[in-house]
Amino acid sequence: EEEIKQKVEEEIKRKEEEEIKRQKDEEMRRKKEEETKQKEEEEKVRSSVQPRSNTPGGGTSSAVFTPITCTESICKYMVKAGGCCYRYGLDINKYNVLAVAYDQYSVYLYSEANKTEEKLCTCQYYVYCLAWNQQGTLLAIGGGHNSNTNNTIQVWDIPNRKITKRLKINDINQTCYCLDWKGDTITAGTDQYIYQWNINDQDNDQDTQGNKAILPRNTVQNNHLGYIRTVQWSNCKSKLATITENGDMCIYDEEFKLIQQHKAHDDNSYPLLQWCPWDNQVIATAGRDDGYLKIWRVQQGITLIKEVKHQSGITNIKWIPSKKAIITAHTNNQLVLWEYPSLSITRTINGHTSTPYYLALNADKSAMVSKSSSEMIFWKPFDQF
Repeated sequence: EEEIKQKVEEEIKRKEEEEIKRQKDEEMRRKKEEETKQKEEEEKVRSSVQPRSNTPGGGTSSAVFTPITCTESICKYMVKAGGCCYRYGLDINKYNVLAVAYDQYSVYLYSEANKTEEKLCTCQYYVYCLAWNQQGTLLAIGGGHNSNTNNTIQVWDIPNRKITKRLKINDINQTCYCLDWKGDTITAGTDQYIYQWNINDQDNDQDTQGNKAILPRNTVQNNHLGYIRTVQWSNCKSKLATITENGDMCIYDEEFKLIQQHKAHDDNSYPLLQWCPWDNQVIATAGRDDGYLKIWRVQQGITLIKEVKHQSGITNIKWIPSKKAIITAHTNNQLVLWEYPSLSITRTINGHTSTPYYLALNADKSAMVSKSSSEMIFWKPFDQF
């Protein structure tokens, strides 16, 4: 009887173990299927945002970005970009596709990996700024024109190559100079205002051409003189920083309440700012006309931690997470790598034949691209610097 009981218990245990194994195997199978499906979907999106040749048959005879010989050892690839006026921007998405403003009105997509380009659109206004969303599928295009009293920001659905939203600026003569995404919201800096839209909102107005558009959820007036040069959310998305052409830096909370302000640079210094990606209480600012690189701590107040003055003006600035460093672009055609927090120069980089006004880091922040009005340079990874 004991033997029978033991056999029954062993059989029950065996079946339980088999069921546990079956459930684990089923869970692993479902997980692999989900991972495979996600990878397939990701690859589908990756493919859909890549530039498509504008030339019949896929030729390159009409290419505006033509390869030229690299002049520096750390230069990976270099293209001629003669139609890129200094003030017109670029941005790079999670799939390493560049959006580049060209000849004032046009926006191109460009892939260094595939060596392909595509003319996305020609806008009815000067294009001043471009911004990809975090998913790398939506591209916001901002700018302005004297004859366009009520400017509109276009949001393009890149996989489907169509405008999915028009964001109306409801105040007259407001040019959009800078953009930043926060989830499904877009923040813009203009001559006198900060605006924020949610792209999920239903169209509730129309632009000057009669197209459906949405009005901003938030509008904040800039109380300082000078247009807004940068709007950027902190890495944790809890604070918004702005800076004007006259060096007035403001910090807002998530509800757009002004919590701090400081005169960071002199008037007409045309500075930019960048939040530190690994420290949500640190901001770097750099002035085009004063040549200062400054580090600020933003807590209860705004405190200057360190500043250095370069012999040439600073036209752009980016943090490099992998090196805990800063890279800046300069009016003397050079790029400069700075050690942080000492702000000592570790490398001066040549290669541009005119002033590089734009810098962008690639998807994993391991390398960068820089653009002047003459050329666009893709640099080797930072670990080779």
